[in-house]
Amino acid sequence: MKMSYATTTLTPTDLTSRVRSALARHVYMNLNLDAHDGLPRAELARRCEAVAALADDTTLHASAARLGEVYRKMAEEDAAWTRRSSDELSRMPALAAAYYWCFLLRDCDRTYVNASSLPGQVFVGASSLDADPMTELEKLGWEAVPALVAMTADPRPTRSLSTLTRSGTSRWLNSNGTLSLWVLERITGEPLALGSSGDALSWDGGRTPTKAVEAWWKEARQLAPEEYFLRQLDSAPSENARETAARRLLALNPKRFALRLWEKVDASEGEQRLSVLRALGEHVLPSDQRRLAACLGDRNPAVLLSAARLLRDRCRDYSGVEAVMRRLASGSLDDACETCLFVGLATKFVAESQLDTLVTSYCELLKCQDVRVRRAAVRSSPLFPHLTLVDALLLMLNEWFEVGWTESYNVIRWRNLAAGNDRLEAGGMKSSNVIRWRDLAARALATMTEYPAGFDLHVPVASRDARITALKEWVRNRRTEFDWRALRRSALE
Repeated sequence: MKMSYATTTLTPTDLTSRVRSALARHVYMNLNLDAHDGLPRAELARRCEAVAALADDTTLHASAARLGEVYRKMAEEDAAWTRRSSDELSRMPALAAAYYWCFLLRDCDRTYVNASSLPGQVFVGASSLDADPMTELEKLGWEAVPALVAMTADPRPTRSLSTLTRSGTSRWLNSNGTLSLWVLERITGEPLALGSSGDALSWDGGRTPTKAVEAWWKEARQLAPEEYFLRQLDSAPSENARETAARRLLALNPKRFALRLWEKVDASEGEQRLSVLRALGEHVLPSDQRRLAACLGDRNPAVLLSAARLLRDRCRDYSGVEAVMRRLASGSLDDACETCLFVGLATKFVAESQLDTLVTSYCELLKCQDVRVRRAAVRSSPLFPHLTLVDALLLMLNEWFEVGWTESYNVIRWRNLAAGNDRLEAGGMKSSNVIRWRDLAARALATMTEYPAGFDLHVPVASRDARITALKEWVRNRRTEFDWRALRRSALE
């Protein structure tokens, strides 16, 4: 069968045009990374102007020209800006300081993941700035709200980057307006950022719900801060909003509002009680022990865990640890996602408490019929170095049943390791292995006893089995020689 292919003859003019367009798009699509990496705005403006000059596409030409004008204007503002010392800032009125930090939002360079669905809540990478404007504005609290409301209308780009995934395959710059919304939400607890795309002007004009913010502020500004937060505490629909309100009230007047919050704890249950307990935190006194103990019977497992932690850390009362252990061992946990989170946090809490009176009960968790509890107990066991737990984990090394998930490893790296070379080569094939209970027990045992060779799940099964044999022999030979006090200190560190 004869195949025929259509051919297109490119003239030098056509080729030049295509190269210019490709170059223009490449430079334009990397502008957000250049801004995030700190390229001066004057240079960003120059690159935008170069893209506009190269681009044949009218849309790209217009977008680049517009963004170039924005960066040129921002560069002029940067040149005229006067930075203040910490002493000068401390003497400034709160509102003036808020406007100062709002201007500097443009220099925020944090990277946010999935910010469009969880606005401003999931970020990776700390700010490179000596003083982070978002943090400083949050410290100012209610006094910063007028300046932040005004800033929500500013669609110009900051250096803060958002990506849909950690791999950064889709990314954009957050606008001044979007960062202002996120800070407003943290100060007020109001879900003002919902509906914001997070995109800056360089992508879609910085869509921010400015009208909704202005409508909210028109009503909220009529209230004193304490009146607003008391209203939020009583009627806010979300746990985050109630917790924010409680924290703000404590910041305004801890002695006055701590009593009010404890009354709220006594009169409520479930999520309402939980949000207030979390806010009380460092304000809990030993005299509050009775009130905390009353929370241990709450049906919400998160309330139980929060109260138990406060009892242990603030009142030196370990009855909450025992209550958490009883809830874990009861077998009455439901199937909600919140329960999975509770199980992991609860087993870690019990293990790090290191109560010798609970070691036998903890060993029972290692045999629990609820896989979630058993798996979490194995993972947390290194925090609780104890001879009885070592013996229980040694028994688990005989369990060949699968846990229910797999781990992948880089085949090329494994071959290099086997040859004594620790070089990681990019693009290596991945191979998946089943994980068995003996593997989890071996990793926990190696961590607990500080086994020099460690234990890696990301290697082939045959290698793991050989390492388990060596680990078992090593632990048995030293079973009575471990310094448990030293191991416990090391586990908590």
